[in-house]
Amino acid sequence: MLLKQILYILTILIGFHCSSQNLVKNGSFEILNNCPVNQGSVTITYATDWMIPLNGIMGSPDLFAPCAPNTNMQVPNNFAGHQFPQEGAVYAGLIEYAYDPSINDDNAREYMCKELECSLKQGHQYYVGFYTSVGDKAAYSINEIGLKFFDSRPTQILQSNPDVELLISNSTIKDTVNWILVSDTITANGTEKFLSIGCYLTDDDATVEMFNPQALMKRAYFYIDNVFVIPLDTADYKPQMEILGADKFLCPLDSYQYDFSTTATDVIWQNAVEATVFTVSDTGQYIVEAYINGCKYQDTVIFSAADLSQDMCESLIEFPNIFTPNGDKVNDLLVPVKLRLITNARLSIYNRWGNLIYETQDMETGWNGVVDDKPAVEGVYFWRIEAENSLNSSDLHASGFFQLIRD
Repeated sequence: MLLKQILYILTILIGFHCSSQNLVKNGSFEILNNCPVNQGSVTITYATDWMIPLNGIMGSPDLFAPCAPNTNMQVPNNFAGHQFPQEGAVYAGLIEYAYDPSINDDNAREYMCKELECSLKQGHQYYVGFYTSVGDKAAYSINEIGLKFFDSRPTQILQSNPDVELLISNSTIKDTVNWILVSDTITANGTEKFLSIGCYLTDDDATVEMFNPQALMKRAYFYIDNVFVIPLDTADYKPQMEILGADKFLCPLDSYQYDFSTTATDVIWQNAVEATVFTVSDTGQYIVEAYINGCKYQDTVIFSAADLSQDMCESLIEFPNIFTPNGDKVNDLLVPVKLRLITNARLSIYNRWGNLIYETQDMETGWNGVVDDKPAVEGVYFWRIEAENSLNSSDLHASGFFQLIRD
């Protein structure tokens, strides 16, 4: 018990001083994409990045905010009671039990869920939890509310064992004044990517109590605020990462390519294009969302039109000075490192005696280090490119040498 109290104090300090390490982005529901309007609609989705399970029971969790035009959805007074936010200005709400003959399913429950910014890492410890309070206009209460992790967006989640829970045996949760902290320290199994909050007991297994007989809302209703998953070992997590780099200038007829094929997964650009390789050909703002080492990152870059008087918009041809066609799939093809504002290019390769051994107009194919169906010997070779400037069609000539090494 003492150890848990010490961990609690330490991790609360971590939460205040390193809040960026909370893997639940928008855990206090403060970032909105819309103001909640009507009770009964799924207003939890108006809090950015929050959602409901794909197959929830009575899946319409609520969001309460000062900007709501309807008094039912405002704070501190709303249809479920009177409560100030535990943090910030917004909080959410869930039905966790419903006594209503018109509802066919007795086990009526609402759940809210959220994708984590980083998948949890196997064997690592996390301080996990949220704050809850009972709506004082609800007639009923129930004895459990909890948080559970999933490896994908959850579907049917009733009667599954929560990873963190507030459970009161033979009684119910009835504090309508204070926010109750529901928290614990867990050790991850490495598959956790989503979390869900709600009541995981069926009506048969739960303790249900009518604690407010005069209330018209025949529900057990819980407010939710300040959801957090904080890694106790933060060394593996980078709260910010500039995956697109700094803003850039774009020359006329030029382009810039991003290649995340070996570094990231689930790469989505602002135009809904899912691509690990993406070419920027026009000026403007570009936004990408991607997973790197299990963590979700979003970054923005702006491409501006370059000043044509600057050297950056001159034609450019660059070649490597070492070529290693040894079959290890690294540097096995001799291709230009960079071609900028170049068109109609022809590449020629010469041996040390000046004999032409390879020629192509396909700058992406490159030379594989083979001459007359035999591997070319190690040594110094020469390259030459004849091309045109894309801007003014002037002739361009460039040449150089490289070392072919096989070991």
